[in-house]
Amino acid sequence: NRHIRPIFNDKKISQVKANTINLWLEDIESKNFNIKYQNKLIGLMRDIIKYAKDNYDINSKVLALLQSVKDESPIEKEKLTNFWTYEEWKQFIKYVDDEYYYLVFNFLYFTGCRIGEVMALNWHDLDFKNKTISITKSLNAKVGNKSYVITSPKTSNSVRKVEIPDSLLKLLKTHYSNEKRIYSFNDDM
Repeated sequence: NRHIRPIFNDKKISQVKANTINLWLEDIESKNFNIKYQNKLIGLMRDIIKYAKDNYDINSKVLALLQSVKDESPIEKEKLTNFWTYEEWKQFIKYVDDEYYYLVFNFLYFTGCRIGEVMALNWHDLDFKNKTISITKSLNAKVGNKSYVITSPKTSNSVRKVEIPDSLLKLLKTHYSNEKRIYSFNDDM
């Protein structure tokens, strides 16, 4: 790589010391490469040093200097405000005329759940008395040879109880009553 080769010049890899690595890191940072590319170069250099350590028994203390660059730039305002205000929500929901989708969109908006979490729910997860829903699983597409599979959420923080507002609870109770009328209905559905 043209950004790595200059670090060696006429040096053998065993002659590459901390000051050489630090100068190289400063050099790639000064070229204003994006963070992803800087990390690609650092990873490549790390692989070279590891290979030399494993195959030529060189001292690899410089590996500690080859840490990935973290993006310290402030989060863009647009990313922070990627949600609907209640007024925007009311504008949207008034055009949803399908009963099922009306319920799903309300559920997503008022609980903040992910679509995969909602799709994995069954009636056992809903506690009408305490007005909560237990989020303990998620529906994921294409795992192995299966089309869809229910798995645990991405992180332990994703397992949670979510409070349900009265307006959503009313919609859920109505949907539950309608579902009960379906042949062979049970709470696992």
